[in-house]
Amino acid sequence: MAWNYWLRRLDKPGKDKIEVVEHLEYLTHTPYFEDNMNSNYVYEWYGHKRFVVDLKRSLEKRFKPKNSVQRLIESFTDLSTGVFHEYLDDTQPSDARYKALMKLGLDAVPDLITYLEDERLTQHISHGSPWSYHHRLGGIVGEVLYSLSGLRALDTAKIEAWYQKALQIGEEEYLVQNAIKVEEGSREDARCNNHILQVIAWKYPHRLGEIYERMITQYPTVHKHLLTDLIAEYYPNKERKGEILLQAAKGAGEQEWFNTYHDLIKIKHPQLIPLLVERMEKTPPSFTDSSGVSPAVLMAQLTRDADHKDLWEALEKLAHRSEVGQRMEMLSSLTSEGKGGRTHRHTLEFLGRFLDDAEERTLPIQRTSYEYQKYVGTSAVNGAWQLSVRNMVAHEIAKSLGISIRPGEAWTEAHWKELRECVKKALHSKQH
Repeated sequence: MAWNYWLRRLDKPGKDKIEVVEHLEYLTHTPYFEDNMNSNYVYEWYGHKRFVVDLKRSLEKRFKPKNSVQRLIESFTDLSTGVFHEYLDDTQPSDARYKALMKLGLDAVPDLITYLEDERLTQHISHGSPWSYHHRLGGIVGEVLYSLSGLRALDTAKIEAWYQKALQIGEEEYLVQNAIKVEEGSREDARCNNHILQVIAWKYPHRLGEIYERMITQYPTVHKHLLTDLIAEYYPNKERKGEILLQAAKGAGEQEWFNTYHDLIKIKHPQLIPLLVERMEKTPPSFTDSSGVSPAVLMAQLTRDADHKDLWEALEKLAHRSEVGQRMEMLSSLTSEGKGGRTHRHTLEFLGRFLDDAEERTLPIQRTSYEYQKYVGTSAVNGAWQLSVRNMVAHEIAKSLGISIRPGEAWTEAHWKELRECVKKALHSKQH
């Protein structure tokens, strides 16, 4: 339907929204649209005509003082779906506007309150089937206020009463007290308030240590990866920072150990290398959980990012004692992203050590089986039922070096041998 086509262009950066509005408005006056829209694909509770009116209002320029909070909030009419999802996730915002607003903490509340009932549309769309929802500026503001206050009801009087109470406590103390959310008094239901944690990191970073201590003593099951990330980046006491992150790495559960080790890499902790080597020596040679990521693959990525001789040696030992499927997944993960990207010399040198590994992984014909599914989407599959380690590695190195080649299932061993020799020569010339 034409309506859906033009509507989906709204959340695409760089699109001319005036053109989109003109087409949508035209569609609302067509007989077919009047007869069928309400029974088919409706994006707004208020109806399609109200939607167009509010969309036109969102394009109106409202001049606010430069560097004011209101001007910052006004810019949120261009807030995209990706940025808003970042805000909801356990990640630090990349959008400068959102980050600037979060940094203000409680100072932004009076201006935020004035936008609670603003019906203008943003670029943030929650796509669904058959329904989707186009978020309004007041709704975005409400989410920010909810993160600070815990109040879901968009009642201005209640928000103002909460704000005055928070001011009496003082911003710093209020934020520290509410950095951990406890649902209905249950410690098992506690979780980090990601918004407040980031405000504290920017405005009161010296308080992050005590929040961590409170978390591990009172709420040990709460996920801590955002907090440890913030401690690694912002906590001013370097010695205490190292102690906290080392403690977090040693005590991290299966879902968090990778992030905490990455935090140790960030601060170049002196105990990182022996700790990682020890963990690598205990890593199993195979992986049986198809719902997760192999610990050996995560070890490969940490090794690449830490880039230390002892880790590369330990990783090579782990790769050789791993079953062939896990070994291939480890090797294919090294060139995907990270420090130095595709041309990182030590990564290529490491991969080159497996150019003579002739062991093959043969996938079962049954594609729904675990042995097939656990490698789908990785270079370890590579579109072939049968693939050797050395051939997969040759392909990975070729891609990293920018060698234009597209191997396929029709390739013979002669084709693969020629590629391996080409890659070996390229690596040799790169090393000398």
